[in-house]
Amino acid sequence: MIISKLNGNRLLVKRDESQTMTNGGIYIPENLITKRNTGMVVMLGEKANKVFKDRRVMFQSVAGEEVEHNNEPHLLIFAIEVIAIL
Repeated sequence: MIISKLNGNRLLVKRDESQTMTNGGIYIPENLITKRNTGMVVMLGEKANKVFKDRRVMFQSVAGEEVEHNNEPHLLIFAIEVIAIL
């Protein structure tokens, strides 16, 4: 699916990759990998603040809806769920 336009105060975020190995070189089992709550804003809704455009953000860990965009997983969140711009 290709998302061409977002309504309202929403952001389309490409989530950062989760770590599969510790700094010491130990592999983390797939069932224990936690999803990152940071990512790059790919697209803005029509009412979203332009300050988010092409920025890395931190969002609430329970935020958003998982969607697929250009055959890659993305997260669709409200701008109010953003905790910080990184």
